[in-house]
Amino acid sequence: GTHTVDLVTYELRPGSVFFLAPGQVHQWHLGPDADGIVVFFEPGFYQFRYPERDLLALPFFDTTHSPALHLPAANELKPLFEKLLHEYQTAHSNQAEVLRAYLALILEIATRHYPAAPASTEAGLAQSQIRQFGALLNQHYRTHRGVRDYAALLHLTANYLNALCRRVLGQTASDLIHARVVLEARRLLTHSALNVAQVAEELGFDDPSYFGRYFRKYVGQSPEAFRQNGKLS
Repeated sequence: GTHTVDLVTYELRPGSVFFLAPGQVHQWHLGPDADGIVVFFEPGFYQFRYPERDLLALPFFDTTHSPALHLPAANELKPLFEKLLHEYQTAHSNQAEVLRAYLALILEIATRHYPAAPASTEAGLAQSQIRQFGALLNQHYRTHRGVRDYAALLHLTANYLNALCRRVLGQTASDLIHARVVLEARRLLTHSALNVAQVAEELGFDDPSYFGRYFRKYVGQSPEAFRQNGKLS
């Protein structure tokens, strides 16, 4: 299978570990034999015991680094994840402290295995720039719809950013910006009780009519029809 994080797709293989920071958009495409453990935690849970440790300073939570860590199938993290899961599923009076200890150990050992710096090759630089663009897109898609906006934040030209996205992802930066807006519109229309005008406002559109035309352009039907079809399916 594969795991797409902030526009970049990574191959899944035994021993793979992925680290995601808040706000990152990701999607799994899993094969029938895929198996693994997913751990969610609030920063405050970890920092209750380790207040001096800045989680965002860890390399795998830095968007300039790859979120993927590929280890051998038999590695020292796997039994720690299994013990953490077992502890989570078993009630003990000091459970929270033990979970924090396992979590801290996993993060520290993962840091030891992580490359010291992002790849300096041309391909590595391109991947890093794409990840940074994806992270910025997730932060600003409600307010920034122009390629120049993101290019400026990345200290690149708009032409370079478009060419980079086309070369690495097969789509222009503009295509990706619109796709992110439409993805959120679909999500809100499907999973929220907001009316269409409220969805438009949530996404930064001043005019609900323009939002309707925008949505129809990229989806092929009106927001109302999309929502109704979702209810009927």
